[in-house]
Amino acid sequence: MATPAYLAIGKLLCNHYKVNYRFSTRHDTFARPYKGYIHVDKTLYNEAFLSGVLHEIQHCINYRTGKYKAFHEYISTAKILRRWALPAEIYTDKQAKKLGEKFGFNKYVTSYYNNKRCKDFLNNWIDNLKEVKNVE
Repeated sequence: MATPAYLAIGKLLCNHYKVNYRFSTRHDTFARPYKGYIHVDKTLYNEAFLSGVLHEIQHCINYRTGKYKAFHEYISTAKILRRWALPAEIYTDKQAKKLGEKFGFNKYVTSYYNNKRCKDFLNNWIDNLKEVKNVE
């Protein structure tokens, strides 16, 4: 579980980048970039928690700057996701690592998108979609 110090760092980063956040014990980490909102599982250990915060903040930054716009839009089709999801996630991971380094955090935990099993999971998830609406 993330310590109070890491939770505080996560809050400071979110405030710095003007991202609304929720840290909870719900075992899920995601972003709603079009809302400027992230949710991060605080049961992750310190480095993984902060890496998740950075990764999700980076999704919000990508949305604001138009990077991988098709992936971050409010409505995406499975065809768009198939084309852009993996490149967008890998790009986000690389940029989030750089974002962490900018603040002296050198223990970024690379996400699972570079792992074949999880790439397959992402593709199977997309296969089962007709249309994705990024709403709760």
